[in-house]
Amino acid sequence: MRLKHRRSQWIQHPLFGGAVVGSAPTVSTFSPADNAVNVAINATLVVTFSENVFLSAAPFTVTLKKTSDNSTIDSWIVSSDGGSGAGQCEITNGTELTLHLTANLANSTEYYIVWVAGVVDDATGTPVAAQAGTTTWSFTTVAA
Repeated sequence: MRLKHRRSQWIQHPLFGGAVVGSAPTVSTFSPADNAVNVAINATLVVTFSENVFLSAAPFTVTLKKTSDNSTIDSWIVSSDGGSGAGQCEITNGTELTLHLTANLANSTEYYIVWVAGVVDDATGTPVAAQAGTTTWSFTTVAA
């Protein structure tokens, strides 16, 4: 492990063979998929990235919102909500940001997920871009 300086903080990231800072991680897939319907109300939300990623050491947030009124339903501060329990987030399989819901979602409701730039970084400290669009990752839960 080597210390890297980023955003006026010292954080640790493993460097693989002297990797050079390159392009930022990008989203490969969402689960549930974008525009999915009949999603379970207790679904685990997973974003798969193009390369291995790490939770940011900065207090950046991923937010789940209800489409009809843009209200916040759940949120994860990646620097302090790490873990596998309810209301926590974690990196699984190296490339997946896994979001565990605090409580079940409402039935027959459309949701979307947004995050700020840098919620995850790659091994060289390159941050992921922000996801601010309301239609980039949205889904609708199953009817009761």
